[in-house]
Amino acid sequence: MKKITIIVIVAMIWSCAPTRFVKPLEKDQKSVGFNFGGPLIKFGGLKIPIPYTSIYAGYGWKEKSTLHGGFHLTALAYKTLQFDFGITQSLFNQKGKIPGISANGTINLMTSLRDGATRVYPQLEANAFWEYSENKWMTYIGTSNWIDLNKNARKSPENHQYILPTFHIGQSYRWKRMDLSLEYKYLVPGNENQNSIVDFVVVTNKGANGIYLSLKKTF
Repeated sequence: MKKITIIVIVAMIWSCAPTRFVKPLEKDQKSVGFNFGGPLIKFGGLKIPIPYTSIYAGYGWKEKSTLHGGFHLTALAYKTLQFDFGITQSLFNQKGKIPGISANGTINLMTSLRDGATRVYPQLEANAFWEYSENKWMTYIGTSNWIDLNKNARKSPENHQYILPTFHIGQSYRWKRMDLSLEYKYLVPGNENQNSIVDFVVVTNKGANGIYLSLKKTF
């Protein structure tokens, strides 16, 4: 049980959710979704993503701005309340083969139900996306950066890393009002992984690979 708890903590720190909204919703549109997945690990002879789950919702606040928030279910199972609140802003519309560009600012809030300890992690994200086949398909690439301001909470504050970058690529398919997305993340590529308590599925001695599946419905 202790090892499983540690795995969940690692998943929370290493960008535990895929991109909420690559392209903003239309004004006054609403959306609800569910996502599943995390860093790939070796478990019982299999290579599987950590089964981290969350639910989320979005609202088309303005024509190019979407407000969104999420609640993390797996964290709750291990007595941690975790929420995220953010906004996705369209910067450039797609023009032919020139991708659309969006930016995302999010606040991640975690509170332990055991001792009340609370951590806040700002997150900045940018995405480039291409829609095609009558906008049914969308391919996107981007980067997400968690900002860790909790230097004094670390055992080795002199080695503290303030910015935890992640790179991702994803594919979405839309039918009617449903969107299904599959996303790959290269998590924290600057961090050594040889001495990790978790047996990650990796190619090099730095970072980890993550796979995420998302399903959302728009109203």
